[in-house]
Amino acid sequence: MIRLWTILVLCLIVQADVHEDIDKLFSDSESDETAPQCSGVKGDLSQGCYECYLCEDRRLRNYRNHKLLYLTDHSCTTTQVCCVPQENLIPRAGGQCGVMVPGGFKVVKGIKQKKRTARSVLKGEYPWTAWIYRRFVNRPLCAGTIIEDNVDYVLTSATCVHNYLPNDLIVSFSRDRDEEIDVEAIKVHESYQNKKPNINDIALLKLNKTREGVASWVKPVCYPHFPPMHATTCTTMADLDYFINPVIPLPEKCKIKNKELHVSQICAIAPPEDYDPEIGTGLFCPNSLRTGTSNLYIYGIALEHHESITIYTNVSHFVQWIDHNISQSSNHGHLTFEDMK
Repeated sequence: MIRLWTILVLCLIVQADVHEDIDKLFSDSESDETAPQCSGVKGDLSQGCYECYLCEDRRLRNYRNHKLLYLTDHSCTTTQVCCVPQENLIPRAGGQCGVMVPGGFKVVKGIKQKKRTARSVLKGEYPWTAWIYRRFVNRPLCAGTIIEDNVDYVLTSATCVHNYLPNDLIVSFSRDRDEEIDVEAIKVHESYQNKKPNINDIALLKLNKTREGVASWVKPVCYPHFPPMHATTCTTMADLDYFINPVIPLPEKCKIKNKELHVSQICAIAPPEDYDPEIGTGLFCPNSLRTGTSNLYIYGIALEHHESITIYTNVSHFVQWIDHNISQSSNHGHLTFEDMK
């Protein structure tokens, strides 16, 4: 039986949900001798690399020049798959996600901004960073990351927010709380449990705001479909506004007490005792498959630190969960995530 991945030349990249659909599509075709002989794949792709999705997938909204494949199963039902050439791939948010501003703001509150040290972060330098506060407490509860182009969603650690109601929390896009945005809904991953190790430790906050109520400099980071390649150098923030450049190691280097990490986790390595990671902050890395771009992607959410190893939630493992919940929330207006179960 012809399968999609056998006809694409060179290095077609197919999303996991498409694999599942193809497997379902062809699962009975070989064993059923009475099935009509109409199954197969139609459509031509030129040489090169592609990413393929079911054509109704919302992730296609920012991609250009879709190539169509038609998959027909043994019952003669045809499904369309949309494939995007790699040279036409652009990050989410129309290419505006994950673009850092090396100088940050030139002036803050009338005073020219200067870095305190060679390793400090300027305000607005990473315009997707956010901080989550308890409503009447001045110290941040944890950090978060803006991930969607309408700046409605903040990604963070479930451990940070699972005990709170939306009305308990506010979000600020600056550590000094220049602005405060209410939280409309909290979505904690269904398989998260409040115990060590931090498995499925991911949460989404939906913000109660309009785009006009957010500073124009606030932008989202990109988020990936695949884990980062080993030896990738990334950036993350400490709890005193320092940045550091950890490196993604080989998976076997991520063992803690001789135990491998869960599939929902990744790790990064930095010099021992070099910094204290800010819980919930993102691990921001370039996408090695997108050569020639400077966009940064959130590959991890900081969870815990062990000497030179920091454990992060593996964001690429949860992309379908993120997309699903954002889509559900958007389709239901102002309902909370809990209302959509």
